[in-house]
Amino acid sequence: MLKNHFRFFIIAFLLIGCLNVHAQDVLVQGQLSNTGTSKYVYLSKLFGSKVSVIDSVKHVQGKFSFNKPDRFERGFYKISAVPNGTSVTLILGEPNVKVSGDLSEGGKASIEQSQENAVYITYQQLNDNQNKLSNFFQKQAEQLRAQQLAEADFQREINKLQAKFDSLNVSYNQSTSTLITQNPGLFISKVMTMFTNIDTAKAATFFKETEYTDPEFCNGDMLSSKISIYFQRYLNPDLNSWKQGVNTLLTQFPANTNGRQVLYLTTIDMFGPYDQDFSRELAVRYAKEYPQSYYAKQALANAPKGAPVVGDEAPLISLAGLDGKVINLKSLRGKVVLLDFWASWCGPCRQENPNVVRAYNTYKSKGFTVYSVSLDESKEKWQAAITKDGLVWPNHVSDLKGWKSSAAALYNVKGIPATFLLDKKGVVVATNLRGEALEQKLKELLNE
Repeated sequence: MLKNHFRFFIIAFLLIGCLNVHAQDVLVQGQLSNTGTSKYVYLSKLFGSKVSVIDSVKHVQGKFSFNKPDRFERGFYKISAVPNGTSVTLILGEPNVKVSGDLSEGGKASIEQSQENAVYITYQQLNDNQNKLSNFFQKQAEQLRAQQLAEADFQREINKLQAKFDSLNVSYNQSTSTLITQNPGLFISKVMTMFTNIDTAKAATFFKETEYTDPEFCNGDMLSSKISIYFQRYLNPDLNSWKQGVNTLLTQFPANTNGRQVLYLTTIDMFGPYDQDFSRELAVRYAKEYPQSYYAKQALANAPKGAPVVGDEAPLISLAGLDGKVINLKSLRGKVVLLDFWASWCGPCRQENPNVVRAYNTYKSKGFTVYSVSLDESKEKWQAAITKDGLVWPNHVSDLKGWKSSAAALYNVKGIPATFLLDKKGVVVATNLRGEALEQKLKELLNE
């Protein structure tokens, strides 16, 4: 099988970047065609793979001008007629960049007065050609496999293709190195260094030391793309391996760095379609570490809801008790609360009930209580189980809808028993604690 490294490179990191530059007034002006009905032109900045609008101006028949009196951070930006719409991508950081773009042709543009963008376009062309050749060789390999050749013949032909592909990689790396050498100090040269000789890198040295800490590797999705490649190349294709990979990289990307933020943003998106709970857990951790970060706030707001995780404020529940009166979970603020989903028909729940009773009797005088949500459908069976198991706390609620319980849906409960331990402010501090583990956590929270 061909080592099709460059299939990873049909990605937006070729369109994006990040950096700080020399303080100069910057004028970005130009002409956009096919702007549609929009009266404005928008300038957006990239951070990881995220795009955020930083300025807008009215255009006159497509003509526009952005004037920034201090400086633009050196890196990749987008110019569009609609936020997050078809755009022209360019590098800013040099003064007086002039842009001509056609939004009907996927953002095709010419950019004058800019060495950065001239080299960037050359780099794009190199990668476009490399991707085409890579895809060609991949198809050749697939055709060989379809021919059902004898194993020895198949391997011989594959080896020939691999030799040609390896030669292609050498040529590509030489061309890229020449561009870097000829254009020292440019932002795009710095970007190119991230991906030189990437196909021979080992996992331990895949990221260069500067990539962990230099903010210039963050205002664009180059680092995000490299993180994605790391997961695909060095980790087994299963969720547990990828979760371990996240934790490994979190030990390598230092705290309070933009690189660590990009790591969070990338992995939150990676896990979203496959493990919503873990994706949300990462978003919560990210927001806790970077409480002032716009991107962290957005990540938390947009994270899959799933079950509440440690650090979340517990969603509020208001359900009727045995006497029909509504008991609101919020009314228990000021106490440590075990929110317990259970049912009379649930054997494991009934087996755990003595531990919950013991914890309640031990710590109720210290400010601990239980809020029990039953997934029963029969009030009589629910009430009988409460009496038999000695569940003496007053907070028993249910809508008697079984698995269709609104509270179970709110907490994404898929199996019971399911518990959420809440602190005095109503924030989840632990989930699914049993027996001694629950009592140990209560000691900690109640300063025993």
